[in-house]
Amino acid sequence: MNTIRRADRSDLAAIHRLQDITFRDRVFIEQLPSRQEFIEQAERNVLEGVEHYFVQESEDSVVGFI
Repeated sequence: MNTIRRADRSDLAAIHRLQDITFRDRVFIEQLPSRQEFIEQAERNVLEGVEHYFVQESEDSVVGFI
């Protein structure tokens, strides 16, 4: 079963992993920061209300995000 829910801090590493693909460099100007930098920045942005993340979960694994 697939579920979409608001992401929490524990999902940020999975969100980074999903973006860490070669194709990403062809689509975005900026490189993906390191996992630690991404998590720290994402936490700040969520707390400041700048970003919101939702994840798609299937069988207890994050398989997508928006």
